[in-house]
Order: sequence, then C-alpha cells, then structure tokens
Amino acid sequence: MDSSQKTTKNPYLEGDDRLSDVLAGIQMLSTYRYYKVSFGYFQDRLKVKPRTADSWKALFHEHPEFFRVNDEDDDDEEKQNVCMLMRRAKPKRYNVDDGQLLTRAQVKALSGRDRDCISRAPLSSDEKQWMMKMAIDLHAQALARKESRQRFYAIVASIVVAVIGAAAVIAAAFVKIQK
Repeated sequence: MDSSQKTTKNPYLEGDDRLSDVLAGIQMLSTYRYYKVSFGYFQDRLKVKPRTADSWKALFHEHPEFFRVNDEDDDDEEKQNVCMLMRRAKPKRYNVDDGQLLTRAQVKALSGRDRDCISRAPLSSDEKQWMMKMAIDLHAQALARKESRQRFYAIVASIVVAVIGAAAVIAAAFVKIQK
C-alpha cells in the first residue's frame, strides 16, 4: 500500500491474528541488536509470514503508530528496512558488539568498522511492555468500536422492522375499515 493513501479501515480488525502479528513485530524490533532491519532479514529471523497481511512490509505500513518503514528506493533492497518508532527516537550510541551505551565523545572518536557497530539501544523491558500494552489497548478499542457499531445497527434494524410492522398493521386496519 502506498503510504500516501489514507484508509478508514482499522488495521487492528484485519483478522483474528492481527494483534499477534503486531506483537511479534514489536518483540523482534524492540530487542534486536540493530535498530533497523531489512524486510527479508526480518522474515528470515521469524521464519514465518504474518497471518493477517501479505507480507511483513505490508503489516508495518499499516501500523505507523509503532513502525517506520523506509522503502522509498524500491530498486535497492538494501535500503528497504523497518524500525521501531520508539527506538528511532533514541540516540545512535549503542555498541552492538558489546552491548554498551557510549557517550557522544566515544562515538565521535570511532572510525571505519567500529562506527558500523553503532546503533540505537534496544528498548528496556519496561518500554517493550509499554509498547505491547499499547498494541493490546488499541486492539481492544478497535473491537469495542466495532461491537458498538454492530449494536447500533441492530437497534436501527429493530426500529425499522417495528416501523414497517406497525405500518403494515395500520394499512391492514385501514383496508379492513374501508370494506
């Protein structure tokens, strides 16, 4: 889906397993040593396709509240990747080789291969739990809105049936009076 297209359909209602797909994305991307990964690498790591979208790329596009997708250069697969929005906001000072958070001065002093090992820090356990709770809450809200709409339509349908029934009774009484 083109990111410029607007959709009014709630992505959390795209299937019974949508929440589990979103949670899988959050779990993988919040803890992986590099903050962004290519779509192919993500698929290889999880060993499974999402159950409610054609691809992980499509799923990530549908959930910009958690994920940032870079696929502007569709010809170069190396530049097509995804990251967690919350991780993207962190400074790029995490050494993926030793798991240490460096100071700005330490990062500036690095060069070559050492600089390639710098990423954004994984989310803490609390941050990851917060993101997962947010996904669960958004899913619950979408289901509640759907159920509310269904109840509303059921009430409207009942009223319409009652009005039609009353009109039929009145019409029958009118025809009987006319005879």
